[in-house]
Amino acid sequence: MKKGILIVIVIGALGWAIFDFVMSSDDSAEENNTVLDDSVQSPPTEGAEESDESDEFGLEEGEIAPDFELKTLDGETMRLSDYRGERVMLNFWATWCPPCRAEMPDMQKLYDEEDVVILAVNMTETENNLEEV
Repeated sequence: MKKGILIVIVIGALGWAIFDFVMSSDDSAEENNTVLDDSVQSPPTEGAEESDESDEFGLEEGEIAPDFELKTLDGETMRLSDYRGERVMLNFWATWCPPCRAEMPDMQKLYDEEDVVILAVNMTETENNLEEV
């Protein structure tokens, strides 16, 4: 009886895993086939007039990221809007995160070779030592 229940549970879990994999593959295929229309706006270049009235703020591609404010390690306040018109890469990281540490050399190379501002956000409350950050 116990073997039968175990077999049913294993088959059910395997079936669910296959179903979930197939459904997630379909969703990503639909996202990759999405074509952008002419409504996608680039950030204004230097010297261009900024028109906040027509800019759309949001989280979708082509929309302007919502503004936020953070404190730097020096205690200064910075806002995302301070970098308006520049290419910005926002990176969330921690010193205790192995993938985060592994990507640092690549981000340094990107910073050196491209015209991009990298804003690295660290949850300092999760760190053992601020000096390490």
